[in-house]
This record gives sequence, structure tokens and C-alpha cells, in this order.
Amino acid sequence: MDQLHAAIQAAVQEVARDGIPIGNFDRIKSRWLRRLDAANPPEETLALTLAAIRLGNPPVVFDDFMRSARAVTSDDLNYLVKAMAGPGRSVVDVVTTQKEN
Repeated sequence: MDQLHAAIQAAVQEVARDGIPIGNFDRIKSRWLRRLDAANPPEETLALTLAAIRLGNPPVVFDDFMRSARAVTSDDLNYLVKAMAGPGRSVVDVVTTQKEN
């Protein structure tokens, strides 16, 4: 596990330093958008809505999600990779109240 962790860290650091190659970004984004275009919008909307509710966010309409997906740029992803490669962070997925005994 230590070797896997080190390899992932090294890869993230490299991408943060050099950026995602534009050819790779274009190919992966194109593949991702084709998968989304083939998706069943009612099922995807339900999945997005359930995920949003779980996280306490407003529901997401599939068409809005698709517009956002098409608007993602390599600069957006490079920004996120640089954030991942920076100093450590804590990420909170779900916050709930603690039951009193």
C-alpha cells in the first residue's frame, strides 16, 4: 500500500507540475461526454438528485449537469490537480448531527 500511495502521489505531483496533456484531456472528455449522451436522462437525474440530497445540496437536473460537463476545461482540471498536490487537506463528505445519549 505504501508503494501504491507513493506512486499515486508522484503521478499527481507530475501532473500538477506539467499539466494534463491536452490530447489526453480531449480524448477522455470526449469519451465521458459520449457515455453521458448515451445515458438515460430520467435515471441519471434520479441518481444526481439522490446524491445531491445525500450531500444536502439542491437537486441537479440532467440537462444542467450536461451543460456543466461540456463546459469543463483542462484548466479546471489542472487547478484541481494542483490543489490535490498542495498541502494536505481534510475532505468532508457528509455531516450529520450526533445523537445525544
